[in-house]
Amino acid sequence: MVANGVNKTALHPKGVVPQVEHTEIEEELHEKAHIDYERVAIIANPSIPALYEDALVYETGSAITSSGALSAYSGAKTGRSPSDKRIVEEDSSKDNVWWGPVNKPMSPE
Repeated sequence: MVANGVNKTALHPKGVVPQVEHTEIEEELHEKAHIDYERVAIIANPSIPALYEDALVYETGSAITSSGALSAYSGAKTGRSPSDKRIVEEDSSKDNVWWGPVNKPMSPE
């Protein structure tokens, strides 16, 4: 069953109805990230106020700072682990990288 509308906010009080025909990006998100595009509307190129509103409504801990910037709490352990870093090893730069546990080589393929 398809929901009448999703992402209900003051900007979209009735919600945003998912498209009947799915876009290429919706199909890719569904296939790779298992996002249910029947329950989540993907809005292409939303306005900055719409992005702020969605963050303030749906993201716990988000706020607008005194300078107007959007501040959001990202939770624990959201940074990249240094041991996850990979650098493409190629002839032009391989002698200029300090290889080791942080800078791990990766093939161009």
